[in-house]
Amino acid sequence: MDIDILKAKRKSLRAAFTVCCNGISNRIETLGNNEVNALYKKLQDKFSRLETTQEEISETSQEKTILVLEENIAVEKRKFKLPKLELRK
Repeated sequence: MDIDILKAKRKSLRAAFTVCCNGISNRIETLGNNEVNALYKKLQDKFSRLETTQEEISETSQEKTILVLEENIAVEKRKFKLPKLELRK
């Protein structure tokens, strides 16, 4: 996937995670155990999706870095030339 698309996805997931986390912390004292458990599972789901997206971004970034390094190595190999040797008689 394109890195910009993944970053936009990560941004929306971070916002959803933050809203969910703030909602839980605001309502934790007034809710029962079952409701807190349901909100906790919702928070875990949002975190797992955020983590997956972050891993995809990291992998894509690493792949691009590797490709750039390989291109640079190939260019450097092409630029390297040995000096001409003169033979003595």
